[in-house]
Amino acid sequence: GLGSWVQLELGEARAITHLRIRNGNAGSAEENAAANQASAVTLTFEDGTEALTLAATPEVQDLTFAAHTSRTVKLTVTAVTKGTQFDDLCVSDLEVR
Repeated sequence: GLGSWVQLELGEARAITHLRIRNGNAGSAEENAAANQASAVTLTFEDGTEALTLAATPEVQDLTFAAHTSRTVKLTVTAVTKGTQFDDLCVSDLEVR
């Protein structure tokens, strides 16, 4: 839920300009609507942060931002869209590049 986070360890410093995310439960439209979804996240890099708004869709979203060089990326959920049934929050896929 709100304030939840995940940190990606990249091993070596890389230039990062994209977040590719499948927000929510991508199993089916019904499963997606049942669980909470992130509606905003903050990405934290070694050299700064990016605040991003996410769509309430199980489709893949590709978000672009100014380059950050970092060995880690921490994604923190800063806003949540409430699901119809469950209190958990789902992210089905996450990639930075």
